[in-house]
Amino acid sequence: MFGLTYMYELVNHRLPNWLLIMLSLILLLLIISFWILYTKADKPGWAVIIPFYGFIVLMEIIGRPWWWVFLMIIPFANVVFIIIILNQ
Repeated sequence: MFGLTYMYELVNHRLPNWLLIMLSLILLLLIISFWILYTKADKPGWAVIIPFYGFIVLMEIIGRPWWWVFLMIIPFANVVFIIIILNQ
């Protein structure tokens, strides 16, 4: 069926450099914008970089309980809660 060469190419596939640069710029823009949001809300800006703590701080900013962070792990429920969070 599939030869060893196909599996090797599938495992070692690289993204093009331009795509990596674009994704890095988008990530940088998101970090900067959330950092500004957190500092305007009198929260530490460095919390954006720490994954779960950043979500906990975001829940404090929008006035939701901290345990909503764990609802983001549940499939399909996370879509509903993300919509609720983004509409605050």
